[in-house]
Amino acid sequence: MKTFKNIVSGLLVAILFTSLGFSQQMKELEIGSKAPMVDKKMKNVSGNEISLQDAAKENGLVVIFSCNTCPWVERWEDR
Repeated sequence: MKTFKNIVSGLLVAILFTSLGFSQQMKELEIGSKAPMVDKKMKNVSGNEISLQDAAKENGLVVIFSCNTCPWVERWEDR
């Protein structure tokens, strides 16, 4: 369950970055580049301040971008 919370937190951070327009201001990263703004703190759904760096654990962090109107994503979300 803890891993799921980390994934959700990371996803919310990524959505916030996108919604604030950061995706338009950043250039495409080369493979192997370090993630930008990993120490930027934002509130998660629980109201706690968290950064990508805080969410990343020993095995890393996965951020998933999905659209809740996509039929494939709708079927996947129940997993």
